[in-house]
Formats: sequence, C-alpha cells, structure tokens
Amino acid sequence: MRSSNKSTTCIFAIILILLFGTILANYVYGKKNKNITRKYVQGYQSKHNKSKSQRKNSKNPARPFTLTGPITGGKSLKELGYMPGFYDVHLTGKNTEFLSSNGLSDQKDEYGRLLNNTDPMTLEKGTKVEFTPAKFAKLKKQGQSYIITNPGNYLPDIQIPAGEYQVTYQGDLISQEISSTAKAGSVLSLSVTTYEGTVIPKSTQEDNFNVTLYEAQGRDSGNNKGLLSVQKNRLVTVSMMNVADKNVAIFLTPTTKSITN
Repeated sequence: MRSSNKSTTCIFAIILILLFGTILANYVYGKKNKNITRKYVQGYQSKHNKSKSQRKNSKNPARPFTLTGPITGGKSLKELGYMPGFYDVHLTGKNTEFLSSNGLSDQKDEYGRLLNNTDPMTLEKGTKVEFTPAKFAKLKKQGQSYIITNPGNYLPDIQIPAGEYQVTYQGDLISQEISSTAKAGSVLSLSVTTYEGTVIPKSTQEDNFNVTLYEAQGRDSGNNKGLLSVQKNRLVTVSMMNVADKNVAIFLTPTTKSITN
C-alpha cells in the first residue's frame, strides 16, 4: 500500500514539474520575443538620422516577399521560409480576412505590420499580398498636426514625438446604424500598445491610451475626437475598419500641455 502511495506521489510530482516547466518556458519565450521585437526598433532608432546606406543596416530582419492565394493549411511564417519583422503591406485583388484586423484593404495599405515566426499564413483565392520591410517614414504634417492615412504601427519619437494629442479625422465614414440589415459602419481606433501588441496594462479611456472615432445615427451621435497619450518605448497601433473613402485621414494635434513641455 505504501509503495502504491509513493508511486502516486511521484507521478503527481512529475506532472507538477512538467507543468511548471511548460509555464516557465512559455514565459521565457514570450519575454524573448518581446526583447527581440524591441531590438528591431532600437536598431532602426540608432541609425534613423544617419545616411540611407547606414540605415539599411537596421536590425529589422524583414525581407521582401509576396503571398498569392489560395494558401491553406495555416503554415507558420517560419515554415514557409519567410523572415519575421516589421512590414509594410500592400494588397491587390479582392479583400481578405487574412491580416485584416487593422483594416488592410485594396483602399488602404498597412504600415509597420509586425510578423512573428509563429504567425499562421492563409490567403483566399484571387488575392495577392506584398510584404516589404517597413520604412517608418516620418508622418506628414498640416500646420502643427501629424497626419495618419493608413492603418498599422507607428513609432513614437521616430515618426511622431511623444506627448499628448487631440485626435480628429477628415473624410467620409460609413455611419453606424441600428438595424438587423445594416452593414457595419466605419471605425477608426488608436491604441498605445506594448511591443507584444497588447494594450498597456490598466489602460482605459481616461488614461488617454485609447481613442475610437465613428459616426452614428439616432441617440448615439458618434465620436469625432479624443485625446491620446503617445509614450516612448511603445507602439501606436492604428486601425481603420470598413473605410471606403480612401481620403479618410486621422489628425493628431499636440495639446497646449505638449507644446509647453
């Protein structure tokens, strides 16, 4: 009987050790990926103000490649032989659910898309997606306002200074309608995220880490402005969902507080 109890105890201990080892390995892997992603950006930051020839030595490992549908099976980026990193993405042909989470469409390219080794690659028939290493070009300005015309990830202090911004937009959005037959309306959103692509812990609308802009009818009058706190060592992730007007643009205007600082 004692032998049986000892065997059960040993088996239970082994299971706990394996479970702890798996959790630890996943934690270390996540931290490693986060640190690697930071290095992509740090490599670019250290050379951003230097010559174009030096800028090519950025640590962003992205290399140009093209996907043409149909692609099925959900093979990972690594299994297909492509490099991780930050990419600018261009779509031709019909729209796709693949990589559409931020609003990539035939009207809007996506800039600064982060691809990891484990990301599954799938694509519908009749669709072609071109990936090129992200340029992280400085944002154009109109007066004091910085203009964002495309979804994607943007780098504080590389493309836009850290600080507090009033966020507005120009262009025509599809209005949100309350109806069982109504199509989804346009939604513009900006979030200050970590390098893992998650919203900063404890961030809320009051923290100014998230802004959502949209038009609506009826009691809900929509939202046409907000405040965003752009911070160093973060990403500004921009989503432009269901946007039909290619001229839609987001304006970030420094607040008086930012200008004073």
